[in-house]
Amino acid sequence: MTTTTQAQPVVRQLLNNDETADMLNVSRRTLPVWRVQGKGPKFIKIGKLVRYERTEIDAWILANTHANTSRQGAQSY
Repeated sequence: MTTTTQAQPVVRQLLNNDETADMLNVSRRTLPVWRVQGKGPKFIKIGKLVRYERTEIDAWILANTHANTSRQGAQSY
C-alpha cells in the first residue's frame, strides 16, 4: 500500500500597520517613518497595502533585545 503525503500550506499571519503599531506599542505614524528610514521590522507590499509578517516582527524584536546600554564598537556622536 502506497500513501502520499501532501505538504501543508504555509500559513502566514500578516498584520496591518495599526495592528503592528499596537503590538510594538508605538504610534501608528512611526511605522511609515521607519519604512522610509529603513528601520523597523521587514514588511511586505501587496499592491498599495503594507503588511507585516508576525515572524518578522518577532525576529526584529529579538534582534533589538539588549542586555545593557553599552554600545561597544559604535561611534559616539
